[in-house]
Amino acid sequence: GGGGPRDLGVPLATDMEQINPDRVALPRWYRANPGRAGDLAFIVFTGSGDGIRMSRVTNGRWVTSAFGTAAAAALTDADTVYSVTPLYHPSGLMMSVGGAIAGGARLAMATRFEPDTYWQEVRRYGVTVASYTWTMLHDLVAAPPQPGERHHPVRLFIGSGMPRGLWQRVQRRFAPARVLEFYASSETGAVLVNVSGAKPGAMGRPLPGSPEVALAAYDFGSEQLVLGDDGFVVRSPQGETGMLLARSRETTGTSTIALRGVFARDDAWLATGDLFVRDADGDYFRLDNVRELIRTPAGPVFTGPIRSALGDLPAVDIAVAYGVADRRGSQVAVAAVTLRPDHELEASELSATLAGLPRPQRPTVVRVVAEIPVTTWYRPITATLSDAGVPAPTPGLPAFHRGPRADAYKPLTAANRKRFTG
Repeated sequence: GGGGPRDLGVPLATDMEQINPDRVALPRWYRANPGRAGDLAFIVFTGSGDGIRMSRVTNGRWVTSAFGTAAAAALTDADTVYSVTPLYHPSGLMMSVGGAIAGGARLAMATRFEPDTYWQEVRRYGVTVASYTWTMLHDLVAAPPQPGERHHPVRLFIGSGMPRGLWQRVQRRFAPARVLEFYASSETGAVLVNVSGAKPGAMGRPLPGSPEVALAAYDFGSEQLVLGDDGFVVRSPQGETGMLLARSRETTGTSTIALRGVFARDDAWLATGDLFVRDADGDYFRLDNVRELIRTPAGPVFTGPIRSALGDLPAVDIAVAYGVADRRGSQVAVAAVTLRPDHELEASELSATLAGLPRPQRPTVVRVVAEIPVTTWYRPITATLSDAGVPAPTPGLPAFHRGPRADAYKPLTAANRKRFTG
């Protein structure tokens, strides 16, 4: 703040408080934005490599996320939101910054996430609500206890994508702070939030004010929504997998094509591309995105439940699941885990925790790796691991294998590995 000259210490930065709007000459082509909810506000790029996609965020969707975050986190002018999430990520743009603005809270922004100075900054700025994305808080949990974290002022960690195992470790380590997990589809406007935190790993329920959502039955063979005898799409009942749809409110500002006449004549819905299941309490659990499904000869395998099950093991630090191409032109379900210090992964405990998944949904191979790479917003990257196939186990990095009709996992042998590599 302040209108006087100042050195921001950032190269090529413009101090916008020094700009006099009355002296700015507007180009002839400029037309003032009328400020409609359907007007384009931001363009966000998601994914990586060949999977990069552009999402258009309208004013209405940004406002919905901003006010929804402020309401769910109960933000007031007594709060300070600490944003270390990159602003090119929807979580930083629509929740951290948007929530602080809508809730009237102060906003503290860092140029990058620094675990060594995190708690010093929390105390320096009086942070009460801290943002995260994916596995960002892992390094805080893995770090030795620091004096600054004792009796800290943080009451909430808010963000999206945190693995269930890490979620539980964060709440144990930094109690009484809780994790407030969001699911937000920037393109469709669907917003789910786990307000209570009673079910780590759940995306929660639709945020009041956000578009209505529904689960549509999905046929994995044809990769299309399932139609009933009346010609309309079948809704997925409780406990069964479906594609999450959001009712369309806008006709502009989005690149997603609305599906019309879905559940009733003349209705309009937008497909998120994400597969969910809803439990008896009405809470939604994300299983996977249709692009990330592991397509095995026995049918599709969801990566989400595998990650959650493995993340519950005391020895496992971070877990991912992905498909590896086999010599038959199909895929093998593989999981990779990193281990916590001074822990080892035993075949017996691996068999026990994965027994909670239906047999077709269990990975064929589980391997221990030294590191799982992450993006700049801390989302685990599996492309490199997938391209590596099923390497031979090395000392200190064991691998385990389960037969197609077996329940127990055993150490991976050269004969088993030949099934995948030829």
